[in-house]
This record gives sequence, C-alpha cells and structure tokens, in this order.
Amino acid sequence: MKRGFSVCNEELAIYNLQFLIFDEGFAVLNFLTFNLKQMKHKGSIILLAAMILIFNNLSAQEKNDSITQTFQTAKRRIVVAEAGKEVKVKVFNRTDSSEMQAIYEGTFVDGKEYEKYTVNHALDWGIELFSKKKKKKRRCRRSYPHWNGIGWGFTTVTDGVRFNNIDNVSLKTELSNEFFINLTEIPFTLYRNNLMIYTGFGISWKNFHLKGNTCFAEKEGVTVVQLAPSDISYKKSRLRVFSVNIPLALEFQAGRALGHQFYISAGVIGGFNLFRSQKLKYKDTNGKKVKQYDKGLNVARVSFEFMAQVGVDAVGIFAKYSPMSLFENDEGPNVQTASLGLFFSF
Repeated sequence: MKRGFSVCNEELAIYNLQFLIFDEGFAVLNFLTFNLKQMKHKGSIILLAAMILIFNNLSAQEKNDSITQTFQTAKRRIVVAEAGKEVKVKVFNRTDSSEMQAIYEGTFVDGKEYEKYTVNHALDWGIELFSKKKKKKRRCRRSYPHWNGIGWGFTTVTDGVRFNNIDNVSLKTELSNEFFINLTEIPFTLYRNNLMIYTGFGISWKNFHLKGNTCFAEKEGVTVVQLAPSDISYKKSRLRVFSVNIPLALEFQAGRALGHQFYISAGVIGGFNLFRSQKLKYKDTNGKKVKQYDKGLNVARVSFEFMAQVGVDAVGIFAKYSPMSLFENDEGPNVQTASLGLFFSF
C-alpha cells in the first residue's frame, strides 16, 4: 500500500513534488536522472522532481525513528527528513561563491502542510520564487543632443535691428532660404542625462535671391549691388554660399518621464564658406536664354553665428544670427544674416 504526499503551491508555481513511501519493496530513483538542461520549457518552475522510494518494512516501533534522504545535483541539494508523522523538505541552491543557500523549507504533518520560505530567491530559470516580484531597476537610457538632422528655413539680411533692405541689398524673402544637414555630433554630459555640451559637423547652403532686377557685381575690387541693363530682365538673381559648420552648444533636456522629450539648446557655429557663387538667368536682346555664373564676389571665407533650438522629441524650431558681415570688410555691402525655420533630428 502506498502513502503519498503532494505539495502544490499555485502562488509560487511549484509543483511535481511527490514522495512515494512504500511499506515494502525497493527504491527506484528514475526521476533523479533527468537532465534539466534538456527541458524544452525552461519557463516552468520545477522546484523538486524526485521520486523517493523508501523501504518501510520496519516494525511499528521503528516508524518513530528519524529517516533522512539527501539528493545532490550540480546546483541543488534536496533533503527529506521523516520523523513519525512529520516530514520536512529542504531545498538548497548553490550560489556563485559555491555556498549552499536555503531557498525552501516545508513541513508536513498528517497531510497538512506548513510551508516556510527562507529567502527571496530567484531560480536559475529567471522566475521569482516568491509570488511578489522584485522591482526591476529602471535602466537610464543615454541622452543625445539634437544636432544630427536636417533643417530648412527662411533667411534674410539684417543690421542687427532691421531686416531686409540693408545697405542696398533687398531680398525676395519668400525665396531666400537656408538648408542644412548635420551629420556628426559629439556630446559631453555635464549633469545626468539632462544637461550636456556638444560639438559636431554639418554642411549648409544659403540662397539669397535679389529682387528689383538687381545683381551683385565687382567694381574696382568691391562688390556692389547694381541694376541690370535696361534691355535685360533677370529671371533669377541668386547668391549661394556653401559652408562646412562646426558647433559648440549647450543643451538641456527634460520630460522623458512623461513620454516626450523637451529640449532647448543654444551656442555658436563656426563655418568655412567653401563655395560662393552667383547665378543669373535672363534672355539677351536676341531672345536667347543666358545663364551667367560669377564666383567669389568677396563673400567672407569664414562665418560665425549664434544658434538656438527648441523642440519636442525629433521636431524643433531653430534660429540663427550672424554678427559678422556676409562680405569681407570694406569689400562689399555691410549686411549680416539671420535665419528661422524647422529642424528634424535623427
């Protein structure tokens, strides 16, 4: 006749602990030979899977004696102790320091179970022993500045106070624009992930479209604005400046806990104006289409701008202002530049 104890705790997902004690017979421990590493479902917790078959051909007086069985695996030790009507089960787990640490203890008397968990420990399969899960530490994602990206906006000339119509330079503001691509950013964190300073690399194109049938021209080494000949009407009169830019800016970020990242940044941009050219399109007196290109025009070879950005997530607004003249000193109109537009970071 068999006597059995079955331990099942649904809250802890511990099952398949069965102790089969035979009054007569012999012990066969087939369940101890299975290999946990070959399990197909590692997410299932199997705390104890041992079939304990104990000789029980002792007399009634011997049943009060204590019987202890110990089973050892590479990572765990299971101890089952029987004394009269009381059965105790202990499970030990091997720690990284090779010490055996108790993770479970259960006492069973007359079919009633009195369980006790000695430590809050997770099994190797990555599932908590307690039903109450440990709080996971929140991983702090690294923040990056909002320099890399593309931007487009309107540009104009200024003297620091007024816009457009400065020193005989009058632009078509609806056509004059700036387009830039920033390709590289190098951040240096100052405070957590909220405050940082950064530099990088980018390129930009600025297009200044003159209005009033005028163009830039050099006279005695000085660039001036002049009217087109009376028999010519310019279809296009555009000055383009292509630059390589290096920023140095400070950025503050906030609001990540709310699901959106707000940012504001400000700094300076130094530029090298590598290509400077003017394009004119018109028809000559014979009605033939003409495209005329003029290079140089005393446009400054370097530039310096103040920059500010504000935005949420990947969308922002930028503003730029250059206190330097677009042209070399005393070699062209004394005009500064300003831009305002949208920026999309990536």
